[in-house]
Amino acid sequence: MAENIVTRVMDKFQIESFIKIDPNTEKEERPGADAGANSTQFEQALVTAVLAGLYKYGSTDEGARNLFTTDNTSLLNEFFIDHKDDVTNGLATYGNVSAYQVNQLMEGVTTESIAAVKEAVGADAKPESIRSYIAGQRHNILVYLPPDLHFGKLIGDNILDDRTNKMEGPVSSFMHWIENLFAEKDTDKASN
Repeated sequence: MAENIVTRVMDKFQIESFIKIDPNTEKEERPGADAGANSTQFEQALVTAVLAGLYKYGSTDEGARNLFTTDNTSLLNEFFIDHKDDVTNGLATYGNVSAYQVNQLMEGVTTESIAAVKEAVGADAKPESIRSYIAGQRHNILVYLPPDLHFGKLIGDNILDDRTNKMEGPVSSFMHWIENLFAEKDTDKASN
C-alpha cells in the first residue's frame, strides 16, 4: 500500500499529528474538540483542503500531467477553479485568519503536496501512475477533513462531506478499496 500522503505532508511541515474524524458523530476523536478551531485544527483543515483539491485535480490525465509540468503555485487555482475564493474565505473563517494569509499558506501546502506525489510515484511517472496513486489517497485525505469546514459545499461536491467516506473498519476498508478501484477506472474512461 502506498504511503499516506497526509502523513507525508505533515512530516514536511513538521506537524506532530492530525486527528481522525469520527464518522458516527462527525467530531474529532479527541477531548475538547467542540471548543472551536485552534491552530492545529486549522492546519489540519488547510492541509486536507489542499490535498482534497489535489485529489480532484490529479484524478484526470491533464491534471496528472500538469502536476509534473506546471508551476506549483499556479496549480492551486486549478485545484479549485471557480471555487478558490470560496475555499480561501471558508478556511479564513474557520481559522480566524486573513484570506491573504490563507492563500500564502495554501501555496506552500500545494508545493509540498506536489513534491510528496513526485516522491511517491517517481519523477518519470506516467499520468496513469499519478492518477492511481492519487485515487488511492482519497480515503486517507477524507478521514482528516473536518466536517465543520463544509469543504464539499465550498467546492460544489457534497460527496466529499458524506460521512460514509470517513468510516473505517474491515468492511468499510474493503468498500473504500472498491471505491478507489472504481475511481481509477472512471479516470481511465475520462482520459480516453
